[in-house]
Amino acid sequence: MTPPCPKCGKYFTKRVLIAEAENPTSTMAGMYAYRCQLCSEQFRAKKPDPQAAPAPQVSKEAELTKVDARQYVRVAAKLPVIFVISKLKQEGTVTEIALGGCSLEANVVLAIGATFKMEIHVSESEPPLVVEKALVRSIRLTGFGIQFVEIQDAEKERLGKVLERLLASLLG
Repeated sequence: MTPPCPKCGKYFTKRVLIAEAENPTSTMAGMYAYRCQLCSEQFRAKKPDPQAAPAPQVSKEAELTKVDARQYVRVAAKLPVIFVISKLKQEGTVTEIALGGCSLEANVVLAIGATFKMEIHVSESEPPLVVEKALVRSIRLTGFGIQFVEIQDAEKERLGKVLERLLASLLG
């Protein structure tokens, strides 16, 4: 169970680690760092009372409650994507997505550190979501781990709405 975001009011928040914490003793005082998975707001809050009514989550064991180095939880998806590498248009599929990046499957060889622009087709009824600069962070058996380095604020807001729809579909 995580607290709601003070900015958007949604419960899709994740406890996170902060490398350069202003007050490293804040967790000892019962305050924890959280990041909203939909609007990217980072905030501190007391850990919710486990006896209180549970907040809506994917499940009690959901990745949203784990604390690790990743700031954003990737949500399962199947979204077509077009990206350009060395002036060649490539196609692929986003299989997981978050505000900070995605997992990309594509029949192309990419090196760690490669950058490119990508267009993620979130639905047939709306224009593609544009990431101005994406960075290959890892190579996996089935694809690549991608970090969104440059994304316009309006596109990031759209992405948050897409994530909300994807998360809502998991709740049934």
